[in-house]
Formats: sequence, structure tokens, C-alpha cells
Amino acid sequence: MGATAAHAQDFFQKIEGMKLDYVAQKVTFTPKESEKFWPVYKQYQAELTQIKMQKFKYNKQLRNQNSGLSDEELNENLDKMLQFEQRELEVKQKYKSELLKSISIQKLTEVYNAERDFKQQVLRNYQDRKELKKG
Repeated sequence: MGATAAHAQDFFQKIEGMKLDYVAQKVTFTPKESEKFWPVYKQYQAELTQIKMQKFKYNKQLRNQNSGLSDEELNENLDKMLQFEQRELEVKQKYKSELLKSISIQKLTEVYNAERDFKQQVLRNYQDRKELKKG
């Protein structure tokens, strides 16, 4: 794994760790729920992160290619990106039923809401930093 790939993996792992902390702060679990929920949730996040890393590497590879790709090559690239998104959806669907074995649908909805809020917060922070660099 190259330096850039290792940096990206470290970055993804750091963000995922921050997301776990955020979810833990936003959703209250009983000790019994925590005992069952967190191991499954961490595995779920690990699988999603693996797909995101593969998608990141593929996107980086595409950016390094010449822009003069044929329609066929562009179509293949788009299909590949859709395959990554399909794999993410399949993981989410698989783990939804697994996570519901440890917590209620109400709490799982809170978890998903916390994940969405975290993502929005990260994006806002990124945009704010980008604006500071401009000004």
C-alpha cells in the first residue's frame, strides 16, 4: 500500500472512530443493548469502510487517466461506480436486520439519524476550512 493509500486508510479510520464516538453520545443504550449492538455495528462500519476505500482508490485511478476516454470506457467506469454503491446498499440492508436483533427500530433510526448528522457536520467543517483557506 502506497503512502497516499495508507494516509487515506488512516483518514477513513479516524473519521469512523469519530463517528462511533458521535453515535455513542447521541444514542443511549442499555448495558445489554451495548453489549450486543457495538460489536455488530463496528463490523458493519468496517465493511462499509472497506468498500469506501476501494471506491476511493478507483476514483483516484480514474482521475489519473487521460480525459480522452471512449464512451465504452466511460460507461464501464460508471458501471463500476454503481457497483460500489450497490455493494454499500447490500451491506446496509444485511446489517439492518442484524442490528435489529440488539436494539429497537426506534433506536436504530436514532443511530442512522446520528450518522447523517455526523456526516453533515464533517462536510460543514470541511467547507468552513476550505473557505478559511480562500480568505
